[in-house]
Amino acid sequence: MRFRLFSIFTALVLCLPISGAEISLPANPKLLFRTDDAHSQLGWYRLKPGEFPPLHSEHRVYGELVEADFIHRCGQYRSDDTGELVNFTLMPYSLVYHLNAEADLRDIPLGSHLQFFLYQNEAGDFTKAAVIQDDFTRLAREVHVNPVERVNPTPEKNSPTEQQRNKHTAFLKQRGLPALIERVEGRKLIVTFLGDHEGLQALFRDEKINPEQWAGQHRQVKVAVANDELRTYNPPVDNKSATVLQCRHVATEGYGCSGMQWTIEPSLLLEGFRKGHIVRIFANGAWPVEDMPFGETLYTERPGAKTEEESSNQYSYRTDFGNTQLPWYALKP
Repeated sequence: MRFRLFSIFTALVLCLPISGAEISLPANPKLLFRTDDAHSQLGWYRLKPGEFPPLHSEHRVYGELVEADFIHRCGQYRSDDTGELVNFTLMPYSLVYHLNAEADLRDIPLGSHLQFFLYQNEAGDFTKAAVIQDDFTRLAREVHVNPVERVNPTPEKNSPTEQQRNKHTAFLKQRGLPALIERVEGRKLIVTFLGDHEGLQALFRDEKINPEQWAGQHRQVKVAVANDELRTYNPPVDNKSATVLQCRHVATEGYGCSGMQWTIEPSLLLEGFRKGHIVRIFANGAWPVEDMPFGETLYTERPGAKTEEESSNQYSYRTDFGNTQLPWYALKP
């Protein structure tokens, strides 16, 4: 009984937000940029188009999430150090973790305490987030919290982490796997999947996707053009079939690189199939190719749609559809 109580107490303490907790990294003489732990005489690593930022090149900060725009992949947090509100933006390859599983920004509740791996923008401010993770994820990856298993005997398949992983898999199946076009060689695209290495491997296993076999069999996949916010236009119409020609594993030495690279040959080269651009790949033929939810998609069949007009005489104040010569209705006690 004493051990059980001690285990519960230890688990609760370890799960508390620890703003100062950090694993110090030894100075690496090969690094040509500043880090939080070393080489303060050097400048910070600056992001480069089409490249994954190297591991441990970031500036780490902690804060509380106070605003999130998951459509445009940006938001705002309150800094633990200064209390100021700081804006942040996600890059196409940025990783988001919630409950120790990959997530979308929409999955993280406002008010969550997070750790941000930041890089400088053009003005030199740290606003570009390569990684965002909650305290649960950080502690699970930095500390072996074995006693937690004794607190919650729920099977792993029903754990919060597993539920979040399944939720994110469904999210990706609906929208396609994001990938960066590394090169264009004739009609062939060399693409690197974005995301977490272990997460992508688990998704491939669950969805019965065998990259080596598919390359050998020249399987067909669907590819849709996306923008840097990972948003697509009209996938059911503008997607292109592509043949998987080759797959290979690459080093995961940068944030956002999944370690999986495919060579594919689309039936037609679209304008968006260019080096450094983003695509969404529907890697399993059973996945439906559908539009993103309204408001998230980049395309609408009614670009000039307006609210149905009503009689301007219906109201004695200004509205969105009439009476522009009148003032807006003013709230009354």
